[in-house]
Amino acid sequence: MRILFSIPVTPPAKTYGAERHHLTLIKAIKRLFGDDIFIFSYNAETIEDIWRSLLRGGMKTEESPYGTVYKFPVANVDNILLNPLSAIAHKVMFIASHTRGFPDNLLRALTILSDFYLLRAGYTYSSLIREYLEKIQPEIVHVYGIHLFWLPYILSRLVLRNSSAGLILWTIYHHFVRYERYLFERPKIKNILSGANAIITSTHYEKSVIERYIGGNKNEIHVIPVPVDLESFLNPPKEYCDKLREKLGNPDHIILTMTLNEDKGSLNVLRALIELRERYNVVFVSFGRSRLEDLNKFNKLKNKLPNNVRAFYFGYVKEETKALLYTIADVFAMPSIADSFGMAYAEAWYYNTPVIADDNPVMREVIGNSRGLLVRRNNIEEIKTAIRTLVEDKTLARKLAENGKRYLYNELDSLKVAAKVRKLYEDVSIKE
Repeated sequence: MRILFSIPVTPPAKTYGAERHHLTLIKAIKRLFGDDIFIFSYNAETIEDIWRSLLRGGMKTEESPYGTVYKFPVANVDNILLNPLSAIAHKVMFIASHTRGFPDNLLRALTILSDFYLLRAGYTYSSLIREYLEKIQPEIVHVYGIHLFWLPYILSRLVLRNSSAGLILWTIYHHFVRYERYLFERPKIKNILSGANAIITSTHYEKSVIERYIGGNKNEIHVIPVPVDLESFLNPPKEYCDKLREKLGNPDHIILTMTLNEDKGSLNVLRALIELRERYNVVFVSFGRSRLEDLNKFNKLKNKLPNNVRAFYFGYVKEETKALLYTIADVFAMPSIADSFGMAYAEAWYYNTPVIADDNPVMREVIGNSRGLLVRRNNIEEIKTAIRTLVEDKTLARKLAENGKRYLYNELDSLKVAAKVRKLYEDVSIKE
């Protein structure tokens, strides 16, 4: 089968979340079925470059172990110059969607006003997209990010208008924030969603949200969990784990989190530890990216910690260090208000570490009350109670972690997910 994927960035660019899951899926499909794989992406180093760069890169073609990658140039300068009002509306909408109490009706108005700009963010030449689409002649076109970028949007539109290929859209966790949910409400995006042969979402909750976007459309929406490459995990030697724990002062308990900011809930975890006045010694560790303002908050909160609690921020770490941290952690706490799924929870489960997450509809489905503890949004008292419960009740902590690991192997294994997605491709091809 000839399959064309569209992902915003591909290696050696820095990939996050959804891009990483799609690449994991592609590799698994290639491994299981040996299909002819082609990938459309931007010639950019990070997702942020697509948004922020005025002019970047030319056309590149690269061969990878899993297929041929076509990297398209990014040219936003004309878009911004010709559409200043929509560009401003987009910026205001992004800020407003993260502002408490901002009126929904005004947000919807900004969404419509910013529609043209948003669909052209990461603008690249339609003639180039059409040329390579006609050259490849895929049987299936599998697209992510139509609500964010020009390349996947125009590719989807060309497929619906001029191609005999089946169009699959993956709305893979468009984050649990208003900003991205509103982007799906634009009429042009609804048309693409309604015209696709099939839509894949990662949870039943997301399925219900997409059903509201496209109204009474009859096309199929399939719930398929995100794929995780179980073979990518590292298993650090015990002596390395012991050395790291020793460097952290051999505390009684280690509370791990990632991405030091408010949206991910990591700073709230630290606030909860300020109130955790117990006799045992606790170490808080965070890794991953952070902004200057969040680092300043972190340093101020550190000064309020009781004597039995210490805090460390490691920044970006190597995969080996990340594996060590998950292995020695007693709790992984990421009560994020932004994510509708987090790879970090899967990583914690692999290393038998119990998790704490935000109590939202998606986390109730993915984690529930059998694979972790859920806490109400920004509720410091509940975070503190959840941490205390997991460090003091070893039997419960072990049971939750075991259930999470079982779910990881039974439902998220990339080879199992790839088989489900590939079967969907075959069904679409048969119908075509």
